[in-house]
Amino acid sequence: MTVDNKVISYEETTFIQMSKKIGWKRIIFSEDFYISLLLSIAFTLLCFFYNVVIDVIASLTIVFITISGTMIAVSIAGLAIIVSMSDNDFIYLLKNIHPKDKPNQNVFDNILFFYRYSTVISSISIAVNITSRSYLIFSNNTIILSILLGLSTFFVLYSVFCVVMLVGTTMRYGSYRGEFIRLKNKK
Repeated sequence: MTVDNKVISYEETTFIQMSKKIGWKRIIFSEDFYISLLLSIAFTLLCFFYNVVIDVIASLTIVFITISGTMIAVSIAGLAIIVSMSDNDFIYLLKNIHPKDKPNQNVFDNILFFYRYSTVISSISIAVNITSRSYLIFSNNTIILSILLGLSTFFVLYSVFCVVMLVGTTMRYGSYRGEFIRLKNKK
C-alpha cells in the first residue's frame, strides 16, 4: 500500500510501532489517564483505610471484568462505524492531514490507533482483574491485594474513560464526514 509514494510495511502497523509514532507522552498526559489514576488511588486508599480490600476484590473483580469486556465490544462497534463511514476520498484527505508537531503522523492512522489502544487497555484490565481475583485465592496479604486493587481499579476506569473519549472521536468523525460530503456535493 502506498501513501505519498511511500510504502507502508506491516511492521509500521504493529501496536508497538504505532504507539511509538503517537508518542507515550501524549497518551500518559491525557485527561482520561489522570482521572483514572487519581480515582483509583483514592478508591484504593479508602478501601485500605477501612480494611475492606479483600471484600472489594472478591465482589468487584467480576464486575470489572464484565465492564472491560463490554468496553472492548463498544470499541469494536465504534471502529465499525468509522470504517463504514469512510470512503476513498475521505480517507485520502485524512491521511494527508498531519499534526503540526508530528509530520510523520496522519489523522486517519491516529484515529484507528486509539480504537486499538482502547481495546488493549480493556484487555489488560481483564488480565489484571483475573490476576487480582486469583491472588485472593492463594493469599490474603493486604499490601499486595491493595496494589492489585489499585491496578484493577485504574485499568477498568481507564478502559471506560478511553471508550468515552472514543465516542467523542466517533462523533467528531461523523461531523467531519458530513461536512466533507456537504462540501463535495456543493461543487
